[in-house]
Amino acid sequence: MNFQTHNSGRSTVAGLLWVSAFVLAALVIVQSGRMVGGGNLAKADVVSRVGDYTTLTMSANTSEDLALVLDGRAEKLFVYRIKNREALELVKPYDLQVLFSNGAKVGAGKVK
Repeated sequence: MNFQTHNSGRSTVAGLLWVSAFVLAALVIVQSGRMVGGGNLAKADVVSRVGDYTTLTMSANTSEDLALVLDGRAEKLFVYRIKNREALELVKPYDLQVLFSNGAKVGAGKVK
């Protein structure tokens, strides 16, 4: 009789594991559908390239947009703020050589 009780306990646990596996699979499917269906996707508006210059515009918040300009020849990145779709204001220029060398020094969280 002890053998039957032990086997029914195992089948109950196995059944619960199968149910939880199906629930997790359903959650994965639902979340992946949200990602593909346009949930919280990055909102980059326009990317264009002319010669050595690449530009990207994106929404920073409800009232401002940002324009990023990459100068491939000078290896610089310029960040501009677009105010009310009328004015362009330089936020900060970045030297890509400095950014990449700092990134190489930090690496995976370790300073070399």
